[in-house]
Amino acid sequence: MKKMKKVYLIKVPHQYHIHDRNWPLGLLYISAYLKEQYHEVRIIDLSGQNTSQWNIPYDGDFYGVSCTTPDYHHAKEIAKILKNNTSGQLILGGIHASARAKDVLTNSLFDICVIGEGELTMAEIVSGKPYSEISGIAYKKNGSIIFNSRRPFIKDLDNLHPTILDIDYKKYIQPIIMNDPNTNGIAMMTSRGCPYQCIFCASSLMWQRKIRFHSTAYVVEKINYYKSLGINYFFFCDDTFFININRAKELMNAIKKLDITWRCSATTNKISPQIAAMMVDSGCRQVDFGIESGSDRMLSIMKKASTVEDHKNAIKNARNAGLVTKCMLMVGLPGETEDDVNQTVSFVQENNSDMYALTVFVPLPGCDIAERPNYYNFSIRSDIDYDSYYIVGSNKQTPIVHEEHEKIRNWRDSIWEAIGEKATLNVIKNRNIKRKTFNENTIY
Repeated sequence: MKKMKKVYLIKVPHQYHIHDRNWPLGLLYISAYLKEQYHEVRIIDLSGQNTSQWNIPYDGDFYGVSCTTPDYHHAKEIAKILKNNTSGQLILGGIHASARAKDVLTNSLFDICVIGEGELTMAEIVSGKPYSEISGIAYKKNGSIIFNSRRPFIKDLDNLHPTILDIDYKKYIQPIIMNDPNTNGIAMMTSRGCPYQCIFCASSLMWQRKIRFHSTAYVVEKINYYKSLGINYFFFCDDTFFININRAKELMNAIKKLDITWRCSATTNKISPQIAAMMVDSGCRQVDFGIESGSDRMLSIMKKASTVEDHKNAIKNARNAGLVTKCMLMVGLPGETEDDVNQTVSFVQENNSDMYALTVFVPLPGCDIAERPNYYNFSIRSDIDYDSYYIVGSNKQTPIVHEEHEKIRNWRDSIWEAIGEKATLNVIKNRNIKRKTFNENTIY
């Protein structure tokens, strides 16, 4: 047997976020897979800590850091600390590493970037396989940056078995249904990927517009295991839960027998009255919709699969069935006009969703706009760094990266005014007040 390696998987802080206690689901998958290869693995969560509080062991053979673009500056600082204190290999994974590997390896102290799915790639890195033979990585060699071929996706997701016992999972349990303080649970995935091509989303870079599913039997097995730990509330955090309607119906029929409460995200063109009724019957209590805009012209520019009419019908169908609806809006995309914004304002005023969230568009690396800014005639302010590239924040004042930031700020504020007390943050505050443990940084 090969010598067991010591691996630390590090979750960086999300200090910009509504909450800084994110469920590290990706690291749980990787940790479990590496342990199956008989390596010693530990997840280190730096959530809620400043640099002086970071306590990272220096005895590792490999350090895998996962980050998104807004917290990349933390990842670079971690690499700097480790490079001065350990000879272990420094690996960056996640969407930022996949989208900006050349920049990462040129301007940070990381040795390797994992591009795309991480389980098999990390296992080969840790096994000692020559880097030149490992698909799905970029790495430094003799002052150059080498890009290997992209790794094919894992064919059978059921071969992956993340275990929440790799962390103190009780620290991550949060209300799943956002207006109900008593629905404390966890997130899990029943699929990976998304076939859509929305120009503001980097999912297509990560998953190549392919989608794979866990089997229904696998999902049922995992839910039953979590129930044995006292967990009865679940957020199925798939990119879109209803992309395959027949599969979703099969899954809901199975979930119905498990007596759980759950929530998911969905595109509005999938939520018929029949589907909404099945959702409620199987324990679903909330659905999150990516509405983005009340303008069909903008939805077309975004390459959204849904129309404004789909949005209206989905909200009505969901609420008539008894579901809580959360609608996510976006402002500041290329080509947007004041008339488009006014249509979004009217949409909010005329459609009675339980809550709304609003983000200002940010060209996250990997999305089509970020990769082709000249095509979209999109310019950003020169004083904006990656740490301002967040779209969900602990208040309503997320950064505006646009050169015409005053115009975008006015548009943002007019939509927030229309949303009023139906802002998701207000719903969360009211929920936590009811629980008498209000802390606006505590939300799932």
